[in-house]
Amino acid sequence: MKNIFSALLLLVITKLAVSQNTSFTLPNPETKVVTDNVMYFESATAENILYKSTDQGASIDSLTKFSEIRNVYFYDEDNGFVIGNTGELFKTSDGGKSWDTLNLPSGGYEIECFDKNTCLMRSSNNVYKTIDGGENWLSTNHPTVNKIRSIEINSSGKAIFAEYKSNSTNIYTSSDYGDNWTYGGELSISSYSMNFSLMDNGNIISIKPYTNDINVSSDNGNSWDTQSISLEEGKYLYSMDDNGKYVVAACTTSSNLILVCSDDYGQSWQINSFSDKIQSLYNVQITPGNVVYTFGHNYDVEPITTGYRSYGNISCFSPSVSSEEVIPAMELVYPNPSTAIFSFNSDFEGNYSVFDISGKKVLSSKELTFDLSNHNAGIYFLHYETNGVTGTQKIIKK
Repeated sequence: MKNIFSALLLLVITKLAVSQNTSFTLPNPETKVVTDNVMYFESATAENILYKSTDQGASIDSLTKFSEIRNVYFYDEDNGFVIGNTGELFKTSDGGKSWDTLNLPSGGYEIECFDKNTCLMRSSNNVYKTIDGGENWLSTNHPTVNKIRSIEINSSGKAIFAEYKSNSTNIYTSSDYGDNWTYGGELSISSYSMNFSLMDNGNIISIKPYTNDINVSSDNGNSWDTQSISLEEGKYLYSMDDNGKYVVAACTTSSNLILVCSDDYGQSWQINSFSDKIQSLYNVQITPGNVVYTFGHNYDVEPITTGYRSYGNISCFSPSVSSEEVIPAMELVYPNPSTAIFSFNSDFEGNYSVFDISGKKVLSSKELTFDLSNHNAGIYFLHYETNGVTGTQKIIKK
């Protein structure tokens, strides 16, 4: 069932190696983006209906009406949870078509999953763990804490949670999938709306909304390096998200959207500015495929409205393509395959980069020929921009 909503919000999506722009509407910024294309979100009113889109928001389907929705979490496109306010936990394993009712641990609010069966859940003073997909939850071994505000995990079984204090934030860490926790260190700033990321290499990254400072720790929170991002006066970072490898923070200004990204686990940052603006930014999310969504309001279009936009590359990311899917399919270089030298047609004007199968950039140029003689034989991807067109061609070095 498709729905038309009276209260709408602005969504801006950034996708690599794609340049077209499209607009659509969403009912709520409380959205869980699961894959490059799939997202779940609840209604903006008190309807307590869960919605789903499988085409980046172009169409929206109503799934299920709950008695109350407090939080939504999906591990992948099929497996997810809805947390209610009445002591109930709902689980689906078929993308929201059907739901099982489970017992919600006392005060349970936020869920993070290592896989579809192994998950952590936080309350304000406890961290619970399940190894059977939510059927049973047990308290983990951690010090006595109060006011837990965030829990994060990474792909290697490490986890952190942040405890809010009046003038600081305590960091607790686990290296065994959340079974046991130890005090890691203290961050000497505090806010109920602090953003945290736990990267695949173990780095912890934090921003305090309405500041330009990004804090990075490589030793479980014991010490922190602070980097200040240069933004226009009166504009600040607000939201941050990561996919383990890349991390993105978002800020809006009166004239443009700013995405600040890092491809080295927070050690350095690059600023990307886009002409679109979101006057009231809500959050930013990045998918495993490096698609970046930002959610918020744009009051210039309607009092509350939504939209979607797909940009070209963000500076931190390599083109996200595979050997089986290249977009668009425009053959620009010859011969292909080649033993070393590839050439463009004489009328090509633009710039390009070549990436190996792992996504590593091997060269960038504007010349009409390039040489791969110093690189291994195999599949490469030519990412080009010419006359306003962005695309990728698969090339083969013999």
